[in-house]
Amino acid sequence: MQILVSPNSSLSTKQSMFPWSGLIYIHCDNGQKKIVKVQIREDLTQEELFTHLTSSPLGILSQETERAVNLVKPATKPPSTKVELRNKTVTFPPTEPGETSGNYLELENHGDTDVRWHLSSLAPPYVKGVDESGDVFRATYAAFRCSPISGVLEGHSVQKVSIMFLPRDRGDYAQFWDVECHPVKEAHLKHTLRFQLSGHSVRAESEPGISRISTNSLIKIDNILKLRRQAVSEASALIPGRQFDLTHRGVYAPEDVYQFLPTRVGESRTLKVNLRNNSFITHSLKFLSPREPFYVKHSKYSLR
Repeated sequence: MQILVSPNSSLSTKQSMFPWSGLIYIHCDNGQKKIVKVQIREDLTQEELFTHLTSSPLGILSQETERAVNLVKPATKPPSTKVELRNKTVTFPPTEPGETSGNYLELENHGDTDVRWHLSSLAPPYVKGVDESGDVFRATYAAFRCSPISGVLEGHSVQKVSIMFLPRDRGDYAQFWDVECHPVKEAHLKHTLRFQLSGHSVRAESEPGISRISTNSLIKIDNILKLRRQAVSEASALIPGRQFDLTHRGVYAPEDVYQFLPTRVGESRTLKVNLRNNSFITHSLKFLSPREPFYVKHSKYSLR
């Protein structure tokens, strides 16, 4: 198992937060437990930090420190719904680059209450085994596609979500997704489930063994750090009023139309719009105020 942790690029403007440290609690399905210590220091540049991590063992805590940490499972609130995933890991058969393969995710509602659900990816897919270097890449495109991505799951029913695997290069692909659930009439009672998508892409035996990495579809992990620094510099130099194509850069809304539920006269209803950022940089968004009777809570937002 490999866990990659990266700080929000907005930390570059919040120097007062340094130094910062925290713990990541890892609890595997097979019962294994692990505490990983994370430190963010101002005196380490991003390039120096990456060099330090790649040239030293992955274990950051010493054995003495590990024994001193009490592995107590954090207290968790009971879920607001009785929705469960029948398969927390969805795997795909070997698929050639440029071809597609399919599988499905099953959501099961064991309760009596109707539940509204929505799928969202946590980050672009990781890709390993692209070449013999052992480097880890990230895909710049949607290697996995789910349909539908939202809906209402009635009580004691099952929802099948079709998932397609569309690799463009060879390698082992992995991506984590979240299923956000809440009772239809209680949108504030959110419950999140997580699942993993895993696919293997291999070229046909008749094709030459020379591996060529597409610079348009894959980007090496250590290059992402440089891109983030460059994006911060570009963002600070933007001319007021200048517009650019957010869709091309990976910012989008999963749905074109959002419809409110029936609302009584004199009352109000809130609708949550989920924006996605499939790029490797943080975007600053500005929302224009709509005409009455609609109202947007946020005027500006930083989307990682």
